[in-house]
Amino acid sequence: MLALEVEYLMGRVLATARDERSAAEWPPHPARLFAALLATLHEADLSAAEQAAGRAALTWLETLAPPALALDPPLAEAQQARSALACWVPVNPTPAEVSDVRNTPRAFIEGIRLPRKRAERHFPSYAPSEPSVTFIWQADAEAIARHAPALDRLARALVCLGHSASPVRARLLDAAPPAQLLPSERGELALRVPGPGRLARLEACHARGLELGRRIEAPPGRMQAYAVPAPAADTLARSGYRIAAIYRRSNREAALPAEGLPLLVQTVRNNLLRLAPQPVPVLVSGHEADGAPTRAMHLAIAALPRVGDAHADGAPLGFAVLRPAELATEEHALLAELLDALAATPLTLGRHGVWQLQRLGAAELAQAARTLQPQTWSGPAQRWASVTPLVFGHHPRPGRPHRDALAIISRHCRDLGLPPPLSVAYGPLSLLRGAAPAAALAQGALAARWHGQFIAHAVIDFAEPVAGPLLLGAGRHFGLGLMRPLTPRRPA
Repeated sequence: MLALEVEYLMGRVLATARDERSAAEWPPHPARLFAALLATLHEADLSAAEQAAGRAALTWLETLAPPALALDPPLAEAQQARSALACWVPVNPTPAEVSDVRNTPRAFIEGIRLPRKRAERHFPSYAPSEPSVTFIWQADAEAIARHAPALDRLARALVCLGHSASPVRARLLDAAPPAQLLPSERGELALRVPGPGRLARLEACHARGLELGRRIEAPPGRMQAYAVPAPAADTLARSGYRIAAIYRRSNREAALPAEGLPLLVQTVRNNLLRLAPQPVPVLVSGHEADGAPTRAMHLAIAALPRVGDAHADGAPLGFAVLRPAELATEEHALLAELLDALAATPLTLGRHGVWQLQRLGAAELAQAARTLQPQTWSGPAQRWASVTPLVFGHHPRPGRPHRDALAIISRHCRDLGLPPPLSVAYGPLSLLRGAAPAAALAQGALAARWHGQFIAHAVIDFAEPVAGPLLLGAGRHFGLGLMRPLTPRRPA
């Protein structure tokens, strides 16, 4: 067993431009570590023999199975503790400023600095309680003994990982700690891992960049799903959905009224079906190869309207794509490509115009309206209120144990892996200010799709806090049944 520990010296993990959409890169990708070790091989002061041994060690390392990871704290805590630091940094002078006759070399010699403009930038970061992570590879003991000295030499020369402002210290360990993330066929997290040929690909991209005089980004590497071992699972009840990406309208035109939420969701869904490979995977379409609806969870789209505050008007500010909590490795890779393609595809909304989309990274999310922030929809909370009405699936029949509202909603909660609620209240209006009435959304295409179904807003109370996002009911894949956590009022 080979264990390589990386400790963040400043206690904060900074995201790079590529990873800003997922905020701080925690845990770091094994492919990132491999690239950092290769950079160290070229940049560190090593003898010819040490360089040869280091190259041989990295060539061997890329052939191993993906490593397990030991880290602290749990991923759920990391996802809730991310922040974006605001800094004012100098910007490069314009050509006019550089050519200004007042900016002579003599002025620089005399210590007169150019007036530099400054711009606000945000550096998404996360401060783990224990700022270290250990990568654990399973390998033959003889091979480990042969390559460990060279890997340890590279690890001890490692300066940073992922960002130059994230200094690290690394070393090989004699014994591996217990792993909290294991490679799996299906898992909630997907990390980029090196594979055979990765070293040659990175060096080729670097050489090409030197030839062209600009940086050439290497392909991100292959994806690997990771899962948390069962004993280390979080005790908090969590929905079976995770927010995969949040988008907003980048053009000022084409504002959409509250009644346009179903149109927005249907248009996004149509774009996803068109962008997906053919035949459309079950993850995207929700239908098996024979056309029958799948029983497995698949992608859902939720319009995110502005509700619950003094300026609430119910108009959507953007939308979220929700994915099942656990995906296979190939599904993670498919989803990453699909979400990038979606951001580059305009939404044609008929008489409401065309939306140009922006996929929000961590820096944008930190400054975005509350409606577009993931924690607004994730909780945890004991009480949840609907923003879009639920399709109950059956007409509630008070007094009938299996047909009352509590029993119906309990079944929908079970579909998401949640405990049954303590109580359910329903009606034509939402408890949240600005949310469109149930009758206003149950029109047009939705009227035909859910003809005869009972559609209403609801307020749900659980015995213990549960974490979202929550999309409940038969129409959840079409943006209906979106719930928002309610913060309990403080006692007077």
